[in-house]
Amino acid sequence: MLTGKLKNDATTVTNPDPNSLGTVDPYGTYTTRETPQAAWTTQAATNSKALLMRGSMGAQGLPKKLTLGFDPSGGAAVTMTIKVWQFSDTATAWFLKQSWSLTGKEVKVLEDPGFYPLFVEVDAISAGNVDIYYDLGAAFAL
Repeated sequence: MLTGKLKNDATTVTNPDPNSLGTVDPYGTYTTRETPQAAWTTQAATNSKALLMRGSMGAQGLPKKLTLGFDPSGGAAVTMTIKVWQFSDTATAWFLKQSWSLTGKEVKVLEDPGFYPLFVEVDAISAGNVDIYYDLGAAFAL
């Protein structure tokens, strides 16, 4: 179910390649997996937040998929390229995990989303902007 909204009116400006953000690392000095550094939180007020899967790498495991929904303001004819990036705290960088070419309103499933933060980039959009939804039961915004 798409019960969470990651970003209203997302564009190539609000949701760029996360390696181009002023603060690339959501954590800085690592405290907990769920606690981003202040610079990331401040930046996320204008840019999009990242998504973090609920659960742990322990016996309970993580959800095996993440459902994302895309609703462009320009309607069914709008084309867009969406990229999902995953953060590596070892490399302190984001790596491309998945890319989709979409037309109009679509739902996509990211298989095996993993343990580390995910960032949804709007790489290209033919008109307007796009609202991005996610499964709030599987992930939360960081």
